[in-house]
Amino acid sequence: MTPPEGTTIRRADEGDASRIASIHVRSKRVAYRAFMPDGYVDTLDQDEHRLNRWQPYFAAGIPENRAWIAFVRGIPAGFVALERIRQPDTAPAGYLHLHHLHIAPEFRGRGIGQALLDTAVEDARSQGTAGLALWTQAGNGEARAFYERAGWQPDGAERGQQYRWEGGEFTMDDVRYVRSLD
Repeated sequence: MTPPEGTTIRRADEGDASRIASIHVRSKRVAYRAFMPDGYVDTLDQDEHRLNRWQPYFAAGIPENRAWIAFVRGIPAGFVALERIRQPDTAPAGYLHLHHLHIAPEFRGRGIGQALLDTAVEDARSQGTAGLALWTQAGNGEARAFYERAGWQPDGAERGQQYRWEGGEFTMDDVRYVRSLD
């Protein structure tokens, strides 16, 4: 699917932290509601994401940390972020982590996710990266189908991810997907 006319993708930087945090939270509120408790999803906060996740991500200055943001006619529509593998045992050697791919709810299903994913894959390939790895919730059938259509495969690795909020806590099972860039 081709993204809508007027779609542009550019490398994101610190000035995009608020835009990315907004997309991130709005996307999670829609997509994650199908498999996470409403109480948790309702507590997701844009300012927390900007201050604790995206500003530090850009400020760290780690060369492998790269992100892109998509706009449709100037409106922020989605983003993708790569980062170095933080724990070497969580992916094959020479791989980067595709840490986030989120699309604003009003732009879902319009080809923007695939365009962002293609951008990240091509960038990683041009940098000589052996492959990419990502974790997604086992219950996120929509994301899993998207990645499988794009050539990603689960490699058998699984983990339990702990989530806490004022209303309680829960554990979600994650599965790892990989894609070789050879």
